[in-house]
Amino acid sequence: MSVRQSEPEPLRTGVWPSLACLGAGLVLIALAFGRPGAAQPVFGLLTAILLVTGVLLSLWGLRVLIRRLFAWPGRWLLPWTNRRYRVHFQREAYIYMLILIVLCLGALMGHANMLLLVFGLMAGPFVLGGQVTLLVLQRLSIARKLPDHAVVGQPFLVRVRLENRKPLLSAWMIVAADQVSNRREDLRPSVLFTRVPPRGERSATYLLEPAERGRYRFGPLRVTCGFPLGLVQRSFALGETQELIVYPRIGHLTPGWRSAFSRGTQASDRACARIGVFDEEFQRLREYRGGDNPRAIHWRTTARRNELMVREYQHHRDPELWLVLDLWQPARPSADDRRRVELAVSFAATICAEQAHDGQNTNLQLFICGIDATPSGHVGYSHPLRSLLEQLALAEAGPTPPLAAAVRDAAQAVEFEARRVIVSTRTTHEELSAALLFAAAGAADAKQSPMNPADHDLAEIFSEFEVVLAEPNALADYLTYDESHRAARV
Repeated sequence: MSVRQSEPEPLRTGVWPSLACLGAGLVLIALAFGRPGAAQPVFGLLTAILLVTGVLLSLWGLRVLIRRLFAWPGRWLLPWTNRRYRVHFQREAYIYMLILIVLCLGALMGHANMLLLVFGLMAGPFVLGGQVTLLVLQRLSIARKLPDHAVVGQPFLVRVRLENRKPLLSAWMIVAADQVSNRREDLRPSVLFTRVPPRGERSATYLLEPAERGRYRFGPLRVTCGFPLGLVQRSFALGETQELIVYPRIGHLTPGWRSAFSRGTQASDRACARIGVFDEEFQRLREYRGGDNPRAIHWRTTARRNELMVREYQHHRDPELWLVLDLWQPARPSADDRRRVELAVSFAATICAEQAHDGQNTNLQLFICGIDATPSGHVGYSHPLRSLLEQLALAEAGPTPPLAAAVRDAAQAVEFEARRVIVSTRTTHEELSAALLFAAAGAADAKQSPMNPADHDLAEIFSEFEVVLAEPNALADYLTYDESHRAARV
């Protein structure tokens, strides 16, 4: 998603310098025509310098003022010229202007022509440098290329391409500063382009390592130039805003997870005579029956016994996995509460990644109980892994997650031997069971509402779940992090 966005420029950055230049130019013109030799046909060198400098300063200040006055009509009549520049003076520039003011006042009060000459020689490069920066920034275009996805804790590169469409003038010392923001992060990466030739382009990259999951907003890029003197810098917003969803941190499930939660894996009682990618164990030979796969016929035994014999296989498959993610946190969460939420989301993302890559014949049902008042639904294994990770990346915790609805839906699973797991951010099992019954009774506050003893079916359903609390000590036996192992599998 890309959105055009421009940033308004403060008026004070361009009005008062133009007024100062206009006033200085008029003073220099008055001094030039007020000299004794100004009425003669041949002007002196000092008079010519004063006159030319005064005219240039006056024209520049007048042009800026006129452009400011007609800025609003121009935005409607000429929208393609609406590029708002921001002028920034360095600390050295203020010292430079202070020296110019002292020279001008000294020349006027002391009637010293040499001081006026020095003032003109110093004011010329100052004004010329500001105009050069404006000329360098014209006819530039910039683009940003983001990766397809990103994962928390894994750095990635962002490529920035700057194009100079001017036919003759090169672009020197261009700084492109990006704005990267999230709900808790605000980053300002930047790249430097030393020279971009006429009708050419250059690329640069910066490294970014996100620390939070969710939606990151990139842009707009601010292009800044202070060439050649560095006293006056001009900048403007260029490019488009983009968004990137950062997936939760993905680790690796340990053998302890498989040994603790694999008791539902059983061989199917129905043996089938077929050949497929999931046929795992040969069981026996039997007579051919109508509907059997002809490719399963064992021709040697058929020739020896003079009747069709087929190979019978025992098909193994993993049961359905129903994963309920209980993202609970108080109204005013602490750092530990937020840490448990991120750990629970990371653990659920790891399970989804493992199931997508290793359990291709298993149906994974994901139910996220977060800040939303209604359940977010469940997703089967046929959906891409990225859709699951995007849901987990955008999930937010809340004080009243719809846990009771998720547990009831899990009871309606098609297979009786389906594995049901709850990953909760609550601190104890008692708190989880109490919150479940309170939510079933429609209580808003679990600490002040009494239990509902009539809802025994929900308590019986909850007893069929395996509960994992999102605590570092509880997940140490099930989850490890190895970025080099997981980076290529997302």
